Amino acid sequence: MVVSEPEADPWVLCGVYASTDYRVRRPLWHEITSLLAQGIPTVAVGDFNCIQSADEKRGGAPFTDRIDRREFRDFVQLNGLVDLGFSGPRFTWCNNQPGGARVWERLDRAFASPDWILRFPTCRVSHLPRIASDHCPLLISTSSVSGHHSPFRFEKIWLSYPQSWDIVREAWRVPVRGDAMRRVSRKLELTKRRLRRWNREVVGDIFRRLEGVEEEITTLQEREDLRGALPEDDMSHLRGLLATHHSLLRQHEIFWRQKSRVQWVNEGDRNTRFFHRTTVIRRQRSMIHSLRDGSGRRVEGEPAVGQVLLDFFRARWTEDEGPGADDHLPRADVGITDDENMTLVRPVSAEEVQEAVWALAADKAPGPDGFPPIFFRRYWGIIREAVIEAVQCFFTQAAMPEDWKATFITLIPKRQEAVEPGHFRPISLCTTLYKVVARIMVGRMKPLLPSIISQEQGAFIAGRNISHNVMLAQEMMWDLQRASKRGSLMAVKLDMERAYDRIRWSFLRRVLEAYGFHRRWIGWILGCVQGPKFSILVNGTPSVFFESTMGLRQGCPLSPYLFIICSDILSRALQRACASRELESYVPTPGAGPVSHLLFADDCLLLSRARVSEARVLRRVLAAYCAASGQRINFTKSAIQFSPSTESRVRQEIRSILQMPEQEGTLVYLGVPITGRRLRVAECSGLVQRVESRLEGWRASSLSMMGRLTLVRSVLGSMPVYLMANTVVPKTTLLKIERLLRSFLWGSHGGGRGVHLVAWERVCRPTSEGGLGVQSLLERRETLIARHAARFLLEPHGLWSRVMAARYGRGSLEAARRGRRISFMWREIGRYLPTVLAHTRWLMGDGRTIVVTDDPWVDTIPLRYWPTTVDFEAAVGLRVCDLLAPGRAEWDVDRLYQLFGAHLAERILAMPVPGCEGPDVRVWSTSCRASVRLGDLARVIQREHESGWDGAWIWRSRLHPRAALFLWKVMWDRLPTRAVLSRRGLGIPAECGACGADESVDHVLFGCLWARQTWQWTGIPEEVWRERRLFLQMIRQWLTSPRTCQEAIRAICTAHQIWLARNARTFGERRMSPSGTRGGAGFVIRDPHSRVVAAGGCRLFDTSVPAAELRAAWAGLCHARRVLGASSIILEGDSSTVIGWIRRESIDHPLIRDIRMMMRDVVAFEAKHVFREANGAADWVAAYAAHHSGYALWAGERELPLALREILYFDVLGCIRTRAV
Repeated sequence: MVVSEPEADPWVLCGVYASTDYRVRRPLWHEITSLLAQGIPTVAVGDFNCIQSADEKRGGAPFTDRIDRREFRDFVQLNGLVDLGFSGPRFTWCNNQPGGARVWERLDRAFASPDWILRFPTCRVSHLPRIASDHCPLLISTSSVSGHHSPFRFEKIWLSYPQSWDIVREAWRVPVRGDAMRRVSRKLELTKRRLRRWNREVVGDIFRRLEGVEEEITTLQEREDLRGALPEDDMSHLRGLLATHHSLLRQHEIFWRQKSRVQWVNEGDRNTRFFHRTTVIRRQRSMIHSLRDGSGRRVEGEPAVGQVLLDFFRARWTEDEGPGADDHLPRADVGITDDENMTLVRPVSAEEVQEAVWALAADKAPGPDGFPPIFFRRYWGIIREAVIEAVQCFFTQAAMPEDWKATFITLIPKRQEAVEPGHFRPISLCTTLYKVVARIMVGRMKPLLPSIISQEQGAFIAGRNISHNVMLAQEMMWDLQRASKRGSLMAVKLDMERAYDRIRWSFLRRVLEAYGFHRRWIGWILGCVQGPKFSILVNGTPSVFFESTMGLRQGCPLSPYLFIICSDILSRALQRACASRELESYVPTPGAGPVSHLLFADDCLLLSRARVSEARVLRRVLAAYCAASGQRINFTKSAIQFSPSTESRVRQEIRSILQMPEQEGTLVYLGVPITGRRLRVAECSGLVQRVESRLEGWRASSLSMMGRLTLVRSVLGSMPVYLMANTVVPKTTLLKIERLLRSFLWGSHGGGRGVHLVAWERVCRPTSEGGLGVQSLLERRETLIARHAARFLLEPHGLWSRVMAARYGRGSLEAARRGRRISFMWREIGRYLPTVLAHTRWLMGDGRTIVVTDDPWVDTIPLRYWPTTVDFEAAVGLRVCDLLAPGRAEWDVDRLYQLFGAHLAERILAMPVPGCEGPDVRVWSTSCRASVRLGDLARVIQREHESGWDGAWIWRSRLHPRAALFLWKVMWDRLPTRAVLSRRGLGIPAECGACGADESVDHVLFGCLWARQTWQWTGIPEEVWRERRLFLQMIRQWLTSPRTCQEAIRAICTAHQIWLARNARTFGERRMSPSGTRGGAGFVIRDPHSRVVAAGGCRLFDTSVPAAELRAAWAGLCHARRVLGASSIILEGDSSTVIGWIRRESIDHPLIRDIRMMMRDVVAFEAKHVFREANGAADWVAAYAAHHSGYALWAGERELPLALREILYFDVLGCIRTRAV
């Protein structure tokens, strides 16, 4: 159903009732695809009788990824449809069977094209109760929400206006009273008021300004088309309008990029449509239309929803009654030294303040002040002194103004169907001034944490890594699955309920005191943490502010570090229980110490023997920690994993003591399945689905290819990396993800499958070898596993490395890779140990570790492999420390000459001997650092590609990304020319549409007559553009010199414009000729039964596109009226400008006057605008007349050329001619 509204474009409502037979559903998917291809905003709603994923079903047979479900996902993906979500019950269909036979599924839903969502950005779908059917009725509401007050937000586009600088400068010159902090607050408030007024009165609505400028440009260009050259004043005005239009387009892109919160796409590539769609779709999905309150009652409407959220979070951040910290004093076995305290509380310098400002992400969402960090950066020259003084004032007074600590709370859904307040994660949007203070304190405190935080904590500490925790958990699970009945193990995964929100401030203060922090430092910490005021953003509208009495804010730079200090009290308590033999924890190997637990921020995994006594100790330790800190364990979400050999009686008693259920299925720790074995393909289905969700078809259709490449490289390609870095992901899964990435990159969307111009293997090469730098997932998996081998060798002091060394040995690598008691993960790592070891060397410390003849320390190879005639037998078994003079930090010269001869002894004597005691350090041979970059590691372990073009110069040249990508395609001879597409079997003739020659890349850009004349007009020497290889060589040479760089850019832009002009000519968007002044006009006349009565066209010279369109309309009407004598005529044209001229009486043009004369005596006449896809036959005639004859006329279908008859045949069938490049 087409819905038409006054003064608005029509849109389509498509009601869906799909068959239960997937073979019958296929024609329906094709029919909807054809409907969407027309480009009209469309919403499809109804019973699709299919689900996409396991979370859309409950009960019945387990979910399987059947062919019908894959086809359904492909249909949604290829058409770029967006699921509009829902509010209300999760499932829309129930079979109404009793007991275990009852099944629920989400069969009914609403999909919309992105353009429809732009039309109705506040639309929502409600699942109504099932009453007279087994399906829920769906209600789509397109009405806009009631007007609400949006908080002030500094707009990035204001930076492009010089007036904004004057406004800020004047506001900050106004004298105000109060201390430095309050003066800055008042100046920001004054700046806010003035910017808001200036934006309203001067800047205005950029969208309306853009429309107004475009209307003015259209008016002037129409006048030029009708009357010839414009007067100089009008031409000057037109040039000014075009410059303004370019500036507004740039502002348009910046505006939507800021709103979209997309960080990985650069501005300047004209992805405005993507930014706009991203913003609107993100807002539509994040809207909260209804919630269940504390009593389970469902409430709707923004005021009621806002009140439910306000009540919930106010209670959440209010300290409850219970044992205080006085009853359970924290104990810490380590502390901050006096020297470290002096470093913490030293005066804050101006440089520290500026570094903190620049350390903040520029475009992050601001707090209630409305000013993001980019405001402070860009206007730093104006506000610098006042901001520095204000920040230093806080560190003097240790008290912060309320407006600095005021915080917006934005809610992030933790699940797809968020129907309760607890289903949202609150993220704090703090003011920039607060974050500057917090960032300074983090910078001072962070270097001290490794010495006071227990080794079991892996988060936010330099030198520790999340992978270390996961790898230890993998080793533990390997042992747990194989433990005997006597040595059975258990792993307890704790779920801390709202961990950050429940930290008591009194507990935080006592913990900081226990660790020996300076009193002044504690005052600064509490001055930041205590007494914040919150306002919840509900659909963009802030609620009233309320105070909290406990908790750490998620979003505050200080919170993660303060939390791990507090949670270290739990680590110390567990360590003391192990030391006193109360708790027998997991011991990885007899030579290693106990590992009682693993912590990563609030994710906790407890490891111990599966005994009742151990369970009682764990219960007591956890209860004491929770009572002191305010933490609360969510016992229903926590779980226990037992060894298979654990007796059922013991299991039951432990479950009763800990009040936790036993783990069902696979234990997931830090997002990684901990299985103790290789992952199966089915266990990785969630990863594939997450990648698919990020590859929604509307993203591909909204992005340029360069934008899609950036998304593949920086976001999607990295999504599987975390899982690959911590376990062995099956090859089948990675190949499936690569297929998705490949299709997305080449634009497989909108019902088409795209043309994969370059092989994926070539795309995955480094840019230095002619690729696009998209790393193959299989190769990346190898690199990530090899990185564990490198960390084992280069970072020997980490907890994981120490445990692995004790478990498998650090000396004999061959022994470490063999044996039945080797875990699956260590077997994988062991494959890369010899290769990694061969690329490391030693840096001398005390010399006690390095074996003189067997370890590389003089160079990158051991001495025993040196090509020399010296016999090293006397040096075998010696350590480097044996080569030093006794009691001195210098070489024993005589012994060196005696053992190694003059040449090698001189090499060794040139090496420095450290004057202080310290261990020897193993480093990566090419960087001499105790770490290795993934790129260096990849070059070592991966096979070399066959030699290809060196394309790195293209990306180093700082060309516009789109121009660089075009040049890369030219380099590989992979532009989608007719010859290329014909060779791929697409049924397209290989001949050039302009001259009839074989249309290769060389021909299009350099050989075609039109291209050659274009190059000649530019004045670029012919030897540059004679053929493709010479062109690339000259461009590369020119780009290396500043003197010829501009000439290279001009040549590249010329080639790019020739290609774009070819596309415009091919797809009928522009009629061009070699001289640049030749075109064509064509018409096709049909009877009421769609049979062709006549068709004709003529060649045109020195004319514009609208004039050519007008000439075609006039010629067709002349033939229909004066030759055929038609009395009822419908004129269809794809130029809305010309159709508008014919409809309007005010246009004065000789051909339009003649058309009006001809149509004066007809019975009926109507002029209609159609899309070019529906006017392909007339376009073909115009192109034929322009390039093959001066005038063409065919009187009936039998005389028509075969190509034209094919186009007309498809028109009769109703097939749409789509345009794609």
